[in-house]
Amino acid sequence: MKEEKALFCGDAVKIHRKKLEGNNFYLSTNTSNLPRASALGELALLRLMEGMEDDIFTFSPIYIRKSQAEREYEKKVGIKLE
Repeated sequence: MKEEKALFCGDAVKIHRKKLEGNNFYLSTNTSNLPRASALGELALLRLMEGMEDDIFTFSPIYIRKSQAEREYEKKVGIKLE
């Protein structure tokens, strides 16, 4: 079975870079950590240039926490979303 590496990206990478460094994952570049659609494209291009491909029908991100909008909605309506 091929071992795959995870990619950490987002604004928290800069804050937690030293805690995240390791061999089983990649850390994105500073420009790829900005919350923009073009950052995702940059990450995809880098993977493609390394010969890696992803299946767009099974690919899905793993979010570490809920978005700010979800947290604010839960607070407003008083319920927890899954």
